[in-house]
Amino acid sequence: MPLGNALVDPRLFDRLRRTHWISVCAIYDTTDAQSSITGEVGPVKNASPVSGLERIACNLSQVLGRGADVSEIRNTQSTYVSQQYECQLDGSYTGIEEDMVAVVDGVEFDIRGVKQSSVRSHTVLILERVR
Repeated sequence: MPLGNALVDPRLFDRLRRTHWISVCAIYDTTDAQSSITGEVGPVKNASPVSGLERIACNLSQVLGRGADVSEIRNTQSTYVSQQYECQLDGSYTGIEEDMVAVVDGVEFDIRGVKQSSVRSHTVLILERVR
C-alpha cells in the first residue's frame, strides 16, 4: 500500500517513511563496452545518473517468495556468484528499463526486471549483483 493512502493515518506518514524507505537508489543508463573480466561486450554504467532518478527512497530485500536466490557463473578462468534482490521504490517510475543499472546505498546492481503496481503507486526492480 503506498504511503499517502487514505487508509493510513496521515500522522504515521513521516514515521513510516523513516522506517520503511531506509535506502537510497540512483538509476544509471548504460553504454556497450568490452568487459575487462570476461572479455564480452556488455553494458557499462554511465558516469552520471538519469535526470530525475538520482535519489529515490527505496527498500531492498531478497526476492519475495524465493529466499536467498544465489547462483554460480563459471567460465574457464574463474567462478562468479550471482544474487538477486527486489528493490521497491517510493513512487512510480515508468522510465526505468532492464538495460539500466541501479546503485543502492553505494552498491551497483544490474536491473533484470521492472514491475509496476497495478495502481501505478510504486515500481519494483528485480536486481542482480555478480561478485
